[in-house]
Amino acid sequence: METDREVEAFEPASELECSDAEGPPRCGDFAAKVSLVDGRVIWHKLGAQETTAPCISDSEQNVRVVTDEELRSCSVVSMRWLKVICFAAALRGERQASITGAVLQAVRSQRSGIVRDILGALPDHDDAIVKGVIGRLAIKDALILNLSGSGFTPDTSWVWGKA
Repeated sequence: METDREVEAFEPASELECSDAEGPPRCGDFAAKVSLVDGRVIWHKLGAQETTAPCISDSEQNVRVVTDEELRSCSVVSMRWLKVICFAAALRGERQASITGAVLQAVRSQRSGIVRDILGALPDHDDAIVKGVIGRLAIKDALILNLSGSGFTPDTSWVWGKA
């Protein structure tokens, strides 16, 4: 869900108030409440077999059953995102304003390329911090990373997401 541009936020079922009138009748049947950028809410049931029907009685509720096979097919790319998230998390609590400004200037001028291009444009900055800033920008959807073929490396391709 982290890489789906239509998803604004998601809440694990363990963090939800199951008595919420807007929620499904049995919160324990669902893994997450997903809020989309268009304002819709979708309830996810994870790890179900394809033949399993959603555990909900209200036809107005929007439910998506995510099968075990779907989870397996997404797991490789999801694991690749962990490295991006880790680099960004290493900067938690730090503004890094000057490096962020330098990274933004580099990506705006290049518009697309590979991570190595950004690192090369900033030789006076620590690569790990630059990668953390790149991770932050990717998480905010300002920089679109292509992690479909490989993990977060200097050869990862990117596109500036703000037209």
